[in-house]
Amino acid sequence: MVRNAVLWGFGLVLLAAFGCSHFRSAKPDGKLSVAENLAIADLPVPRGFKVDRARSFFKVNAEAGMRVISVTYKGRGKALAVLEFFRDNMPLSGWTLKEQSCTFGPYVLDFESETEAMQVRIVQGRFSTEFSISLNPKAGGG
Repeated sequence: MVRNAVLWGFGLVLLAAFGCSHFRSAKPDGKLSVAENLAIADLPVPRGFKVDRARSFFKVNAEAGMRVISVTYKGRGKALAVLEFFRDNMPLSGWTLKEQSCTFGPYVLDFESETEAMQVRIVQGRFSTEFSISLNPKAGGG
């Protein structure tokens, strides 16, 4: 009985020390914070979301300055928090929100920079949220 209590106590200490910080993706105010985006360095992504490599595609021609990217992320965060994250952070990275669709089903945000168009599609799952980013050169080159 004492052994079980000690094991439970030890388990709770480990959970508090390592588990909680690992799964925390939001600031105390409930907003998602920015993480380093290893897939697309100049685009913000919320902390706690990981690239789904099986569902992602990258084609970059550095000489021509052209990118065609489709990348999917999955993580723990509510779809509305992800939506707010992109609306707040994309303008800070030089993107302008052109259109949004937030009625039913997935949330869709369309952004533009001087040379590229991007669509962010956010889907709330049962246990996680995923979002996909599609990035292409603007029609007509800008």
